[in-house]
Amino acid sequence: AVSSLEDRGLVEVREDGKRLQVWLVHPLHGEVVRAGMPMLRGRMIRKTLADATDATGSQRREDVLRLATLRLESGAAGHAQVLLAAARQARAAEDYPAASRLARAALDAGGGAEAGYVLGDTLSEQGFREEAESVLAAATEAAGNDGDLTLITVSRSDNLFWHLGREDDALAIVRASEAKVADRVCREQLVAQRASFDLILGRPLVALEAVEPNLTASEGRALVESCIVAAPAYIYTGRPDTGGAVADRGFAVHAALDDDLMAAHPGVHIISKAISLSLAGRLHEAGNVARAGYEAAIGARRPARHAWFAMILAGVTLQQGRLATAARYSREGAALFRELRHQGERWCLGGVALALGQMGRGDEAVEALAALDATPGRWLFTEPDVQRGRAWALLAAGHLPEAREALVAAADMAASTGQTTLEVIALHDLARVAATREIAQRLAIVAAGVEGPIAPVMAAHAAAIVDGDAMALQEAAAVFADLGAPLLAAEAASEAATAWRRNGDPRRAEACAATAQEYAADCEGASTPALVAGEAPVPLTTREREVATLAAAGHTSKAIADRLYLSVRTVDNHLQRAYTKLGVRSRDELGAALRPGSE
Repeated sequence: AVSSLEDRGLVEVREDGKRLQVWLVHPLHGEVVRAGMPMLRGRMIRKTLADATDATGSQRREDVLRLATLRLESGAAGHAQVLLAAARQARAAEDYPAASRLARAALDAGGGAEAGYVLGDTLSEQGFREEAESVLAAATEAAGNDGDLTLITVSRSDNLFWHLGREDDALAIVRASEAKVADRVCREQLVAQRASFDLILGRPLVALEAVEPNLTASEGRALVESCIVAAPAYIYTGRPDTGGAVADRGFAVHAALDDDLMAAHPGVHIISKAISLSLAGRLHEAGNVARAGYEAAIGARRPARHAWFAMILAGVTLQQGRLATAARYSREGAALFRELRHQGERWCLGGVALALGQMGRGDEAVEALAALDATPGRWLFTEPDVQRGRAWALLAAGHLPEAREALVAAADMAASTGQTTLEVIALHDLARVAATREIAQRLAIVAAGVEGPIAPVMAAHAAAIVDGDAMALQEAAAVFADLGAPLLAAEAASEAATAWRRNGDPRRAEACAATAQEYAADCEGASTPALVAGEAPVPLTTREREVATLAAAGHTSKAIADRLYLSVRTVDNHLQRAYTKLGVRSRDELGAALRPGSE
């Protein structure tokens, strides 16, 4: 029969080790035949195939999944342990519907707590979060050893924390299990789980204190889970290089484990590695890692990993100054996280506002801000970056004092939660918008404790802006360019041009202005205060730029005066000086004159 079908071109026979496998040339033929087959006939055929597989000895790992699926679909209950082993394989392959069916059958056949764990975990992955909590709660009661209790607690607390919004309950059940288990490795896993929640709630230093001992004493699954927490905790508390090394170690141990019950995918370490490179200022490497992870996630067709890598790639491209690209990836991530009902949607909306705000697209940035405000935020992890998005959206819409206040709030939030790396970035944004000596001094102190090449140049850049040091600004521009941050390079070069003009050196000023334009050409429509000011034939002061921007946005002199706490006469004087420097005669012409690249 097989030979006849092969002659007719309906099937092909392939060698697979010592086996021959028969495949339909057109899989649709199989779907048509199965759809028209009577139920009992189909069950009988599946039983025959299962018996044949059994007769060969089921010597290959994948035979277990094939055999259990055939038995289940033939109507036979099957042995609980065979069904459970198959469910674990399906879960490891991320075939969650199949894993749920097999785990439910294993549970019905007496598979016990582990079957309940696999069923609850895979139900949660498919979005059935309340049912998952019910199954996992029952499995907790049935757990007969420390290993089962630990596995179930990790899955159940993840479901409660990430998906059901019950953070207190998640922490409570982890602590309860910690008090019960005697096995050291299991206890270390639970410590890492609790620390992961501290991290997301905005307590990275508390999380690090909990898991740092595990990095030297743990092994296997406990070490991997400790690395998953420690890497981002180091990254955001000012040690991105250290965090990157921990991510590398976690990935190596994770990849070597033959453990189909691990809750996390190895891709989580790649995410941390990309973030570490990005926030340290190694942007070329960060782009390569983030892009590879993004493409692998799309190839695997896993929405959660796709969402995370879209967000990470958005952050990297934003730092690279590719603002339109960053906005696109942020929107993509927001849409995916929305489907998953995950707070990552809020993080991505902050990225949209951040990118659009730095492009000067005020109306669109404010729309992103409205969507952000409609998305509740419960966690303080990376929230300072979200507030940076708010600040740049407000700035693009002409609300300069409010934008400054938002950046101060972002920096203060980062400081209060120990997210030192984000504090440096928020303070540098403040310097980019409206530098003061106080900001530059605070940035210098904080940046001194942050690993990587970009924090020191951010501090040097801020100090050079305050001092009007043209040569230092030129040097900062060159370093930013070498690191792969052309937008920051363009701003520093533009500020250097302004400083050289003030110093009476037009030749150097023109050279720096040309360099700024060259860098800005790679920034996909960037329109930040430093670039706008640098385009003016005679540079605007900070106050002149504020008044001109508000006037271009349609605000009256009285409204501007009220907003900036000035008199109407002072506003009009600033506006007249701006007209003269920009070569315009009315408010209608201000918008075009303030945009980079305008004549």
